[in-house]
Amino acid sequence: MTPEIAANSTINALKKFPLLKELVIEVVEATQAPIELVLSSALTTISLLCQPLIDVKRPGGIIGPVSLLIFLIANSGERKTTVESIFTSRIREYIKQLNIQHNRGILAWEFKLEAWEARKRRIIKDMAKFDPTATEYLKFEKDLLLHQERKPDRPRAFKPIYEDTTIEALIKGMRLDTPWIALMSSEGVSILKGAFNDFGKINALWSGSNIEVARATVEGCSLYDARLTIGIMVQHDVLREYLGSKGDLARSVGLLSRSLVFHPLSTQGTRFITNKTMNTQVMEKYNTRVTFLLDKAMNRLRNETEEKLIVDFSEDAESHWVSTYNKIEAELQEGGEYERSKDHASKLSENIARVAAILHYFEGGDGTISLQELRSAEKIVLECSKTFRDEFTFMPKLLNDAEILYNWIQSKCPYSLKSFMWIEKNKILQNGPTRFRSASKLNQVLDCLEA
Repeated sequence: MTPEIAANSTINALKKFPLLKELVIEVVEATQAPIELVLSSALTTISLLCQPLIDVKRPGGIIGPVSLLIFLIANSGERKTTVESIFTSRIREYIKQLNIQHNRGILAWEFKLEAWEARKRRIIKDMAKFDPTATEYLKFEKDLLLHQERKPDRPRAFKPIYEDTTIEALIKGMRLDTPWIALMSSEGVSILKGAFNDFGKINALWSGSNIEVARATVEGCSLYDARLTIGIMVQHDVLREYLGSKGDLARSVGLLSRSLVFHPLSTQGTRFITNKTMNTQVMEKYNTRVTFLLDKAMNRLRNETEEKLIVDFSEDAESHWVSTYNKIEAELQEGGEYERSKDHASKLSENIARVAAILHYFEGGDGTISLQELRSAEKIVLECSKTFRDEFTFMPKLLNDAEILYNWIQSKCPYSLKSFMWIEKNKILQNGPTRFRSASKLNQVLDCLEA
């Protein structure tokens, strides 16, 4: 481990989680990707693995999911895909093997269903020969009801990872196959243009709420005990474009405020060829733990009555969590650190609890989060909070419009002048930015500029 890595605050935050710390260091040294990029991918993967198995009990007795919503902002060439593949390779191989079994199971189910349908048709045909009040009719009716109870269940596929999908396909997959999934991609534009835009359902799934979908033209469905982790790796320009078009709405409904945001400095220009390779022992320890958690998730998929573990806080960790919550709350006041990001601040304490719970459980903890583990999670989440406020704190729309108009007017003044002297309002209405070619909109912006 290089001195730079050893001194990194992110690595130091993982000192209570040796399995994850060793792996992050190995991946950083082998790929020479930014440390925060590697950590964000690790957290997404661990959240995916833990969400079917545990919930976290926060002080006050509130029990909720541990799923995370993570944004990683990194441009092309930062090795996002390489890092993601390292963390998910065992999961994808596990899915591939189970899909082979599932396909065989589907064939068997189709034969059984065909036989069941044929038997149903025969019963209905025999019923039709008798008057509905006849004893024979009532006997066949009883047989039909009993036969309905014996309808073969379609085997569930183990499909916990989605990349490019609509919200309809996502909900259907969670209902028919695996109800605990991750929406993740190293090229996050596909997610931002797809399922992510149904803000209400994404919010509900992040919160662990039940989903009821009713449509007049298609079959409705219900989702209970569903869990959704989201990991979006996206280039900065793509994110800026998304925020410009839908950011205000996504934040106003509370979706973006739930996210952990990483935007590491690039390591390009310092990634020189070395003889470093991945430590196989570290990778094998990680993959062994991954396989163990996947097996437990499969057991829950086959046995829906199996309960999740409730991870709670030790006494001193609970006291510290409450203290942190109160400090954040105090900073919502005018002049406080979170005055302009109250929506985001309201989710910070919950995110701290979620991160602490998944790190604790992934490392094989006993179900009680220690103070040291909580402090580590808090450090990670609060660093993400600083990045969130840099990237996602929006200027009120009127002020933003006023700045755009001011810059446009400045661009029209003679080069010899430092600033414009005057401009005709009609010139703005006729030739100005398209959004201001309406007198009612322009008047508000001019009033703002004058003020």
